[in-house]
Amino acid sequence: MDRDFFFISKVDSCKLSIPLKRIDEVIPQLIEHFTDYRTNRETGETRELKSFLGDPFIIDNTGVDGTYVKIWIETQITHIKVPGSKSSQVGEQYLTILLNSKHLHQNYFRGITKETLKDIYEYMMSLKVFSCSYEVFQSGRWSDLDICFDFAGTEIEFEVLKKNVLNSVKKREYWFQRKLKNNNGLWSPTEREPRKNSTPTKPYVKFYSKELDFKTKSKLFSQTYLKEEQYKNVLRYEVTIKNTQHKRRLGLDEYKTLGDLLNRGDLRVLCGVMFMEYVEKPKRLIDTGESPTDKVLIDMINELIGMKVPSTRIYSIFDRYDVIERSRRNLIKKYHELMDNEKIKKEKLQGNDLTSSVYEYLGLDENQKKIEEQKKKE
Repeated sequence: MDRDFFFISKVDSCKLSIPLKRIDEVIPQLIEHFTDYRTNRETGETRELKSFLGDPFIIDNTGVDGTYVKIWIETQITHIKVPGSKSSQVGEQYLTILLNSKHLHQNYFRGITKETLKDIYEYMMSLKVFSCSYEVFQSGRWSDLDICFDFAGTEIEFEVLKKNVLNSVKKREYWFQRKLKNNNGLWSPTEREPRKNSTPTKPYVKFYSKELDFKTKSKLFSQTYLKEEQYKNVLRYEVTIKNTQHKRRLGLDEYKTLGDLLNRGDLRVLCGVMFMEYVEKPKRLIDTGESPTDKVLIDMINELIGMKVPSTRIYSIFDRYDVIERSRRNLIKKYHELMDNEKIKKEKLQGNDLTSSVYEYLGLDENQKKIEEQKKKE
């Protein structure tokens, strides 16, 4: 079976919140109000204790096919900008849904992407709990979002990967691992409740065996919707974007809606950036006098070399005829100056094992791999 989902970043789960005022219809169960009162038996005096919204709508099929749906109404803070004054905060009612890749059923491994979000929407509409347009659905705000990608690896290769990850991180005390019958993984930042205890600088990151997960914890789901060859020797990398502060650290302020994130965001980069929070950064070299622009150009040339771009092609980027002749000569001169720099990697470190593939996808450079190799020698 063709497993074309490897090394493709996707959303695995998230909370999607839509302003209630933009929902066309909603079942009474979600919005009916009731109030809890307490009555003094001696005086007959009645005192209001607390008002509640309606009950959440829940489909708990975890014991049937391994799926779970929850939809509820909650009050969230909305920032309102008033011209000529500071923005104010007001409470607004939102309809919130827990979205999960398992809602795609047999297409689980495709994950939640800009191509599959419509399928998730249609599934939610089929439940007849609420109704809205697809435009409104994808304009909902997102939170507590898991991003992942899958890759192939045997049990032995996974053990090597875990050792290499531990050799790469700055502080091993933030990393924990298990190799049990129902849990084979490596995660951070705490041993217990790592999602809950994560922070923007110490995000939740996990490597684990998807095959083992589907043979144990998620067995009912895999038996219902998947074939064993789909998840045989499948490993997964997963990270969580926890809250508003985490979004801000990742530079995601402009991606306020789930549609924005899926259509314009780079999920692969986010996977790499969150892992890099833990990775040993190469030490600063003694400044040899290159300008900031030269430093950038040296890094870019090294990236091109890493992608096996021939030197003639790199040279042609400098030897260009869409500038005046004097600028062309200066660019060629700059090319030769840069190529004489000892920081240019004339020979790229080759690696075709599982660690190299995963690290390359996460965006780690060759300096990081050298640090890892040095740790092995030590």
